[in-house]
Amino acid sequence: MKFICLFLTFSIFFSCSQIQNVRTPSKILRPVWSQNLDPISDSGNLPIALQAPLIYEGILFAGDNRGFFRAYDLDRKIEIWNFEDKTTYHSKPIGYKNFVLYGTVSGRLISRQIENGVLNFEVDLGASIDSPIFLHQGRIFVQLRNHQIMSVDAETGKILWGFKKSVSNLTTLQRTSMPIVYKNKVLAGFADGTIGALSLEEGVLLYEVKVNSGNKFLDIDSELVIQDQTLIVTSVTSGITFVNSENGNIIKKTEWVSLTKASKIDDKFLFGLNSGELLVLDKDYNEVKKISVSKSGITSIHSFKNHLIVSNLRGELIALDKQTFQLLDRFEFGHSYSSIVDSVDVNEGFLAVLSSRNRLFLFQ
Repeated sequence: MKFICLFLTFSIFFSCSQIQNVRTPSKILRPVWSQNLDPISDSGNLPIALQAPLIYEGILFAGDNRGFFRAYDLDRKIEIWNFEDKTTYHSKPIGYKNFVLYGTVSGRLISRQIENGVLNFEVDLGASIDSPIFLHQGRIFVQLRNHQIMSVDAETGKILWGFKKSVSNLTTLQRTSMPIVYKNKVLAGFADGTIGALSLEEGVLLYEVKVNSGNKFLDIDSELVIQDQTLIVTSVTSGITFVNSENGNIIKKTEWVSLTKASKIDDKFLFGLNSGELLVLDKDYNEVKKISVSKSGITSIHSFKNHLIVSNLRGELIALDKQTFQLLDRFEFGHSYSSIVDSVDVNEGFLAVLSSRNRLFLFQ
């Protein structure tokens, strides 16, 4: 856990003060429901939530640091089932047919029926499942804490293949990048600052390329983004890099350090910087402008009801006009140091957020 805390304290420090009420009324960002999922803990030892919620088929799913995985009916705003897994969670679940699949810190990949939580399968992958789960044609792909990529049948839980990356760096942020699939390649970032491409069917390494250099904190943890065969790579310690996904050749490397993945809005690409600025690039990845929207690092960018929603390390959601980037609304989660670490999901007209202080909010 000390390495996980290091990830957050890389940019912020947590306070032990009490949770306060929301400070500002919201016009666009209107919470319709919330839950306190904070576990019992010793005074001064704040448990940090790193997992993200999922909205799927009218249900909100979230694991909490009490060791329970929970399902809430979005219409009635009530909990409909929960199961105790006696562990915690660091990844984001995914929906598949009538199942919800999620990973645990104890290394178990679990599939449950969305209506009642009845177990479909449970498989031990051998190490903490830290990356979000990626689904492709009935297969799911995850990266484990031990730098292993696993391919698993989403229907049965059968392990199809595993690829173990040897990482010699002892100083990492202990977070993992979600594997993605593009043109029969599985692409993933690793803690040693490399990007690897694996064959979809066998998990054989096709190429790897060094993107970040140095002695420590080389991790590529943000979600990789593909645009016209170009892989857009961001990390918290190195500049945005553009890589040819076919052969791994680096096309362009910049000095901009983005805490978020690339987000495409119309014909522009947006990135959230640690300075609290939005970086806007054109279709050729040239800078258009930078807009200051926050006093702390931007951790995620989402579209919600024709607005741009930005989260930051101070525990705020900020609504912006998509075209002009004008500030429209701001919602504070009450605790001065309640960070939002890419723990946002937008679907079915709702926006769900799980703050690092274990507060689950639903906006509509």
